[in-house]
Amino acid sequence: MRFLNLFLSIALFAPLTQGESAALTAPAEGQTVFGVVAISGSAASPQFQRYELEFGYEPNPTDTWFPIQEPVLTPQPGGVLGQWNTAGIADGVYLIRLRLYRQDGSFAEAFIHNVLLKNGSPTPAASPGPTSGPGKTPEAAVTATGVLVELPPSSTPRPTATPRGAGSDSGSSAGSDIPGPAFSLPTFGRAFVTGIGWTLAAFVVMGLYSMLRPAIRPRLRRLIRDLLKPK
Repeated sequence: MRFLNLFLSIALFAPLTQGESAALTAPAEGQTVFGVVAISGSAASPQFQRYELEFGYEPNPTDTWFPIQEPVLTPQPGGVLGQWNTAGIADGVYLIRLRLYRQDGSFAEAFIHNVLLKNGSPTPAASPGPTSGPGKTPEAAVTATGVLVELPPSSTPRPTATPRGAGSDSGSSAGSDIPGPAFSLPTFGRAFVTGIGWTLAAFVVMGLYSMLRPAIRPRLRRLIRDLLKPK
């Protein structure tokens, strides 16, 4: 029973299996970084499945992580493990994690603490919300840190029309004046009176024709017969 307990303790607490390497060597702990950061170390195992690089806030009480890149399916016994593009991420102190997955589903981890990111961003890093999770993308991490959003420029104010003759001298062109109203009351009045006059004249002519028609029609008939009568 004593040997069984010793075996279980070794299996549970030994971070690496024989011939396995999971380590981070760069950047160094407490180093200031900016731009595209090369992350170096090793990730190799006889039971290698993949390795993942992630970053989180330092400290990270909610255990929230954001992927630095896609999972890598080829082991790296030593060298550059990935590139961390920090453009758009708010300045602050961050934590980098390497997780090496074995074929049986278990994994080993390595960390770099207190990595100071300084890209010149005016917004300091903020603590992540409790709803954040490992499924968030780096863009989601940027949103969580409260990156400033540039507002669109204000609309151009409309020009104010200048009243006719205001602020202009005798040498200004006529096209600069505001055109006068198209409606003219005197013109409308004259047209209205003219229309009434023609209407009354038409009614008078029609009335006279109605009154004189019985006397005029016989004379017109005789005149027409005399004209048509052969000579």
